[in-house]
Amino acid sequence: DKGVLVEQGMVGEIFANPKTALAKAFIRSTFHVNLPDEFTQKLSSTPTSSPVIKFEFTGNSVDKPLFSKASKEFGVEFNILTSQMDYVGGVKFGFTIAQIIGNPNDIKLAQDFLTEHQVGLEVIGYVA
Repeated sequence: DKGVLVEQGMVGEIFANPKTALAKAFIRSTFHVNLPDEFTQKLSSTPTSSPVIKFEFTGNSVDKPLFSKASKEFGVEFNILTSQMDYVGGVKFGFTIAQIIGNPNDIKLAQDFLTEHQVGLEVIGYVA
């Protein structure tokens, strides 16, 4: 950033565990994970329905069946809309955009579970 070193380390480690906002933004920019146009048109910013979430998987969270575990444990369903995984420096990481379907309390519990397992979450919007 303006000629200043913002992170230092092995490439795989930086991609798996970025510590600065700039490094996180750079990693996101290397992926082109977007919702299909027909689904984007259905999005609302009002949290009255199922959330559509961009999930960021890095490090240990990549190879675990976390959606399956959350679905079984909290009774929610994941509608995967798009996903991209890749390897950098020998480390697998990637993004998945999915809708979580279920009652609001169970959805919140599933989100908390995923966060506890080092999955990044960003709510993109909501769909009925």
